[in-house]
Amino acid sequence: MLINRLKSKIKETKGADGTIEMGVILIIFILVLTAIIGFSHLIYTNYKVMQFTNEAVRLVELYGEVGEKTEENIERLKKSIGIDPIVKFDKTGRIDFLEDVNVTVELPYNLKIPFVDIGVKIRKTATGTGEVYWK
Repeated sequence: MLINRLKSKIKETKGADGTIEMGVILIIFILVLTAIIGFSHLIYTNYKVMQFTNEAVRLVELYGEVGEKTEENIERLKKSIGIDPIVKFDKTGRIDFLEDVNVTVELPYNLKIPFVDIGVKIRKTATGTGEVYWK
């Protein structure tokens, strides 16, 4: 629909005015397209942080503690998912059976829209329950 309108504009105006209008429309179109691409990358990164948070809380649930094993596996998880967020746990040490633990993951992100850089912090929190019975 937009393309048909542009084609009809070109056919109607045969001169410098039509050429200038088409140039301006093309520039605006490119700017809007790059903004859409920037926002879609932000949404994708948000998804990756959410996935990382869910996996991190699952690791804590399975190991039943926040310690060296958990930290090593979180480092592996960072490499496999491809992001390097800041991970915070509300508890350290052993997590008792059916005890809740919160994991907060934060990732600074620069949203790049043409001529603008916006700093955004993507923050996700997940809650898990300990699955290991400590004697």
